[in-house]
Amino acid sequence: MGHDVRGIPRDHDRAFAGSRRGLDLAEGILIGWRRYPPTAAFEELVDVASRHALSVSAVALALVSLAIGDADVAAPSAAATLAAQRQWSDQLVY
Repeated sequence: MGHDVRGIPRDHDRAFAGSRRGLDLAEGILIGWRRYPPTAAFEELVDVASRHALSVSAVALALVSLAIGDADVAAPSAAATLAAQRQWSDQLVY
């Protein structure tokens, strides 16, 4: 991770760390729901992102937001939210 002269992470590094955490959480959700190995969970995220012309990180954040029931947590785009709802909303149990 890149840091400025004071050792503080640069903004793009913070954004990357946040998207990496979102990706890890989304993979964990799919691993739990579908009993997937990590590679299959990632492949599903990539597949959904590809089909909807979105980034994997956007789809991952939308899945996390959908799974915890709080659309404001990750502030995913409307397109990513819709893709996540179409793909996974039938699996949610609140």
